[in-house]
Amino acid sequence: MKVLAISYGKNFYEPTNAERARVAACAREAGELHAVIFSSEGDGFSDQSVNEHFFLYPTNSKHNFGKVVDAIAVGKKIIMSSSSSQEWVITAQDPFESALVAWRISKATGVPFNIQEHGDFFSTRHWASEPILNKLRGLFGKFILKRANSVRVVSERIKKTLIGLGVRTDKIDILSVRTDTTSFTNAKPNRALIPDYDAGKKYILTVARFVPQKNLSLLIKSFSKVQSRFPTAHLLMVGRGKEETELKQLARKMLPADSYTFMSWSEDVPTLMATAHIYALSSNYEGWGRVLIEAQAAGMPIVTTNVGCVGEAVLESGACQVVPVASEPAFVDALVSTLENWTTAKEQAITIKQSTETKAISNEAYAKEWTNTLKKTIATRL
Repeated sequence: MKVLAISYGKNFYEPTNAERARVAACAREAGELHAVIFSSEGDGFSDQSVNEHFFLYPTNSKHNFGKVVDAIAVGKKIIMSSSSSQEWVITAQDPFESALVAWRISKATGVPFNIQEHGDFFSTRHWASEPILNKLRGLFGKFILKRANSVRVVSERIKKTLIGLGVRTDKIDILSVRTDTTSFTNAKPNRALIPDYDAGKKYILTVARFVPQKNLSLLIKSFSKVQSRFPTAHLLMVGRGKEETELKQLARKMLPADSYTFMSWSEDVPTLMATAHIYALSSNYEGWGRVLIEAQAAGMPIVTTNVGCVGEAVLESGACQVVPVASEPAFVDALVSTLENWTTAKEQAITIKQSTETKAISNEAYAKEWTNTLKKTIATRL
């Protein structure tokens, strides 16, 4: 089988990148994987043979609006110039621009196409209310998902959403995001990693991109009410993004200066999780929310909105408080409850850590499941 993947994966050009290693395993399992990468002229990429199975083709477009047109041209050329008798299949990284490329190439070549839906974009009004372009992208996504030969989703939650949009059940496969929890399970606390660590405090940790999807303003507003009742609570926000300035301004306005810390990023999230006390996720939506599995593997009590893998890989319990999306009162109550009963919550979190089978599978095992989805795509042409 030959796979044409339409991707945003510029990180495939980084030899030590973990995602590149995962996709390389998929390429070996499939036979050949040819990835067309949306890229700009200034990125400096060139066609590359990673190995005899995995090939990269950047669009090197002069303008953003030209990336779709360029990707269609590159993808059609790859398929049409192939002399192999092996069957082709096209897979798109999302139901938007990459799916448009896959659809047009499929129309031109007769090759079936698959869409990967990781983001749970259609279950909430929040995604569509972010950039205005998302409204148009959402309309196209709903159109194209019904026309794909198959759709891979990462959770039962997203499958239900797509069925509600009219996507046929028999066209949907569930394959969750690969999560390697080993480093989180084995991590040890290191107080030096947290600036001005105070052993008398309870650190509430979040690690996220500072973007509207993560609704970090909800976390700050909720924490302001919690901190007045628990002066030893400390909010630790790790990440970066376009909302960083606004979030720091909100924190300065609502919180005592010694009650919160912003860290730009950390390459040692497992140790941060082993050192902090509670993990908080305030997102409006998540496709999977791998960070919750990682926090669970680290033995952390969790407070989270009801998104992503909640209800599947992460279950509500004394160690995991689940609240409705965007509900500040519920988020406050859950944080208060967890702080009041932290010792019990921590004991339950450790029990879950010890008794739950790891969510990690090898790259090779993941690649087999991923490839099987595409083989079914070939077998079920529209």
